[in-house]
Amino acid sequence: MDKLDKTLLLKLLSDCRASYRELARELGVTCPTIKRRVDKLIKSGIIESFTIDISQETLGVSWVYAEIETDLSEDRNALIHAICAHKFTNEIFAVGSKKYIVFGEVPLLEGMYDYGKFLRSLDGVCNVEITPVRQLPTSQLSTNSKYSSRGGKVSFTEQHLRILRHLMNNARISILDLSEKVGFKPKRVRRVLKQLEESEGVHFTIRFNPSVEDCISFILKISFNENMIAPGDITYWMEEEFPQEYWMSFLLSSGPEMVNYMTADSLSGVEKIIRRMKEIRFISDVETMLIYHLEKPSEDGSLTTSEITLEPLSAV
Repeated sequence: MDKLDKTLLLKLLSDCRASYRELARELGVTCPTIKRRVDKLIKSGIIESFTIDISQETLGVSWVYAEIETDLSEDRNALIHAICAHKFTNEIFAVGSKKYIVFGEVPLLEGMYDYGKFLRSLDGVCNVEITPVRQLPTSQLSTNSKYSSRGGKVSFTEQHLRILRHLMNNARISILDLSEKVGFKPKRVRRVLKQLEESEGVHFTIRFNPSVEDCISFILKISFNENMIAPGDITYWMEEEFPQEYWMSFLLSSGPEMVNYMTADSLSGVEKIIRRMKEIRFISDVETMLIYHLEKPSEDGSLTTSEITLEPLSAV
């Protein structure tokens, strides 16, 4: 995966309905080049799906980060399935044979305790460290992504939900195909899509996994001196220092710590990053965890009224 592939993934992560023409103009290449790149990323499995995320403000949820350790007595497949199947789980990664990293989205008040209690109750789990985290904006990741913004708080009508249900399964579906599926005229479909986009209550995005090719994914967990630098400045520094390897950051509420999602083309590349981080005065500690992505079971694509209220959009 080269620089153009990564930039293209970040653009699609922020708006997967962007046309090839728009993407080509932004990236300074031709439309056929964009199409070939997207087709290649889909075929390789790096792009898993084009979908939507309902904003965290709308759902009333916030990020949590958990590190889970087991005593190796567990049924590994059953444990992974149980964690993946939980409604709060967003992403899960394995670290070696007895450690897992989980990013969850939980209700703002009682959610973290309930989720932590669930994780601690699983067979074989001997330790769970869970903490709220805040996503940190970066210059390379648009604020249209839930990985850099909580989005807007809105409500949806039944008309909006009919369209959203189809976008969950294929967010790049054409206006004409979407019109046929929902029984609306194309003009109405365009109007609703514009409302959804302008409301900031929906992110048109992708599910992706860069490590399916010859690429190593890892979490870089760093402790930093908060008297020397602000967390946001660290993300901008990392973007400049590791433009190909760095993707996104989350700030832990438990202390001056950040977890950063990174990729490298080799173990020597990972080691080079670690050595560089240890040279930096404002970084007091570095922990590296090589990870591999574990799939969350697919849903039926439905949006329930417990998740989204059937009321007029407040922003349109």
